[in-house]
Amino acid sequence: MLASNVFRDYKKMQRKAVLRSQTYHDLKHATANLLMESAATSLANVPKILGHAGLQGTNNFYKHLSDEAPVVSMDKLRAALGS
Repeated sequence: MLASNVFRDYKKMQRKAVLRSQTYHDLKHATANLLMESAATSLANVPKILGHAGLQGTNNFYKHLSDEAPVVSMDKLRAALGS
């Protein structure tokens, strides 16, 4: 499957669902955000999924996402505890 075909099909689905247009990099950034916040995903796998050479580059580029993760986790914990 060619990447251009995937993106073309994605654009068609976007128009059909009346979603705002997003670039490839918007999608990649959103994916990185979800993966780095997910307890189910090892940080070591994130660069592999995103197509990066290694963890250091991924961590440097998306560091602000991992910095926010503890705050998000605590907010979820507070909500679960009803605080």
